Amino acid sequence: GYDAVILNPGSGAELMLDAALLDAAEKAASGLMQDFTLRTMREAGEQITVTEADEVPEDLRDSLTVCLQNDKRIVAAWLRLLKKEDSLLPSYLVIVDCGEEQLPKELARSIADAVRPHAEGKSLELVSYGSALGKLWTGGTEPFYRRKKLGLFRK
Repeated sequence: GYDAVILNPGSGAELMLDAALLDAAEKAASGLMQDFTLRTMREAGEQITVTEADEVPEDLRDSLTVCLQNDKRIVAAWLRLLKKEDSLLPSYLVIVDCGEEQLPKELARSIADAVRPHAEGKSLELVSYGSALGKLWTGGTEPFYRRKKLGLFRK
């Protein structure tokens, strides 16, 4: 009978689980990914919303894919939009599964260098999937990039 549940109230990093989030989870499970919010939370009093990146410039998508393919540590990556309540433009959010809790500095730099020239004025946020926020912000959705596994089949 409740409209929402708030985790960590009063901590400055509250996380609200509401009917919209449950609706988003249902849409994600059924494959309907367009125009829905994956997560909304408050951090230091500012509302942050993570959504699916619907319209990504082709050159950004290509440049990011090449960068991800060139680093063998990367298993998967998600591309999202991060909207902050006080910002005019959303930021691109790249969540990277590289098997570590924090992204190595050189990996973060190469991803930033690949995205920045094509970001059309949007800033970039990078998060490791191994961190608490990385797992939270993927929303259980399919990654933008997944490393193809090569294998040999024997009879």
